[in-house]
Amino acid sequence: MASLSSLGSNTTVKVHVTHSHLQLQMPETRLDLNMTIRGVKDKLCMRTGTAAAYMTLLLKDGSGAVITMSEDDKMLGYYGVRDNMTITVVDNDPHSLARGGGLEDLSQVEKYEISDSAYDTRDDTFRKFKAKLQVANPSMFPVRPETDPEYQLEAATQIAIGNRCEVQPGGRRGEVKFVGKIESMGPGYWVGVQLDEPTGKSDGSFKGERIFECAPKYGAFVRPEKVVVGDFPADDLDLDLHDDEL
Repeated sequence: MASLSSLGSNTTVKVHVTHSHLQLQMPETRLDLNMTIRGVKDKLCMRTGTAAAYMTLLLKDGSGAVITMSEDDKMLGYYGVRDNMTITVVDNDPHSLARGGGLEDLSQVEKYEISDSAYDTRDDTFRKFKAKLQVANPSMFPVRPETDPEYQLEAATQIAIGNRCEVQPGGRRGEVKFVGKIESMGPGYWVGVQLDEPTGKSDGSFKGERIFECAPKYGAFVRPEKVVVGDFPADDLDLDLHDDEL
């Protein structure tokens, strides 16, 4: 194993730390070669959540060779650790919270939920506060027209499936593939367009519901007011994406 005397006065190394259960990576973690392996485990325990008693440290060098740093009383330098090597923390705890993404996957965290009826019985909610403001000043929270189930019906009647069109803003050209209501998008009417260029955000589906068929990024769903129908032959278009579509 390496001798610390060969390293000169600088005994600090920067290593890349990974974990057997976590996607978390800690590049350029500074460690002192005079630390014992037990001391390194204690330090990495604070960063990874794996208890030192359940931790095995593997050292990998640039060639891919792996060494198990198994002797807790040995100094880190004993194993020849150098800058840019990788130390992997192997979590051997059978009840580890990190196993299966328990410390990183937020979908596994139980969320607090309250029903609308229970929420309405409380006096300290934003809903009650907003209602009081609306009574005092009705113009403060105007009703959005998008809540009307027939929103943009008139504009939608001017558009037919098969029409060539331009989608605004940007003048992106394509062909109308759908006109109608899509409940998962919100009240009112929508237009589905198959674009001539991959400037969209859809493949003709929305939240798993297939509305029309097209290749990925060639589909766009916009309000009828954003669609101009006419004689619009296919042409080279600006490939900018826009935030006002689904």
